[in-house]
Amino acid sequence: MEYAEDYEVSPDGYTVPDAPHMEIMFDALEHTAAVEGTESLPRFNNLTQAQHYAVAVLDANGIKYGMRAGNEEGVFSAIGNGFKAVWDYIKKTFTSIWNFFFNRDAAKEGDEAKEAIDEKNEELKKAEAGTQTDEQANAQATKLAGQVDGKEAEALKAAKTPAEKKKAIKDALKKMGSMSGAAKKKLEGTVGAAVKAKKAFLSGSFGSAKGDAKQGAAAAKLADKDHAAAHLLVEMSSEVAKFSMGEANFLKSLEGATSINTPQAAVAFGEAAKKNIDALKALASTFNAKKGKIQSLITATEAKMKKAKDASDKKSLQSEIAAMRTVMVGATQISKLIHANFTRVTAAHKDLVGVFGL
Repeated sequence: MEYAEDYEVSPDGYTVPDAPHMEIMFDALEHTAAVEGTESLPRFNNLTQAQHYAVAVLDANGIKYGMRAGNEEGVFSAIGNGFKAVWDYIKKTFTSIWNFFFNRDAAKEGDEAKEAIDEKNEELKKAEAGTQTDEQANAQATKLAGQVDGKEAEALKAAKTPAEKKKAIKDALKKMGSMSGAAKKKLEGTVGAAVKAKKAFLSGSFGSAKGDAKQGAAAAKLADKDHAAAHLLVEMSSEVAKFSMGEANFLKSLEGATSINTPQAAVAFGEAAKKNIDALKALASTFNAKKGKIQSLITATEAKMKKAKDASDKKSLQSEIAAMRTVMVGATQISKLIHANFTRVTAAHKDLVGVFGL
């Protein structure tokens, strides 16, 4: 049965894959490339754990494969349709990161994150300044009365006119920032998650031995070699390093968010968060601009796969797969981190404003 190359990534159902998922698929590719003989990826006999995983992924995506067709060239013929199916899955899934995330979703997610921060900031600013509508003041007074105590709670309950309610709200906001409780506890957890995502950018793990062991080993093979993947890895690492310089400054603000106790400081944090999101969007845009180089690297690697005939060629092919692993898994990590930072920074600001009862 000939492999049917009908797998496509749907833009509607697309999600950023996890880096470990891509790692395991690359393991399956390498294990299959090491197989001698002419069988395609087997379903039951002598499978490695990675190949078992790949079979499940291919089946889950409705990707059909079987015995080699006999008219393909190189490693596709020598190893069979299983190898080609795994490779095509990796290639198309990875290309979709550029088509759907760096090129489309990153900007959209960033804009949505900024809009969410603006909405909460405006609500807090107006409440602190007393410029909210009477209807908003009524709702806020009722909400805050159940969260604050002492004279501030009494003032909220006693207020009758819009002016009285707005003044009581302003006084309540001043107190709530210094109160401990469930809202502060929630903020601590949300900020902790955001800090973790930020530190991932500063860890130096992208394309290095500090990160995943297999990715680091693959990167080491590229060191001091004139390989297109090595040059691309250097470019990508440089962009991440430039972004990380700004991350270090915002990280300090993020870590200090749990100590913020005034509406003004919370609003200022929101503005800093929006600038950070803009920096994330710019990083995604920079990666998107490398789409042509990525495609050239994929095309060149695939051409070598089709020409691989003997043991020497297959050994060389292992190095090519390792090179692609380094670039593809590294870029997958970055896309996942950008996505996580959008959501976690926005959540941190939302829960910070929540400390003030809004």
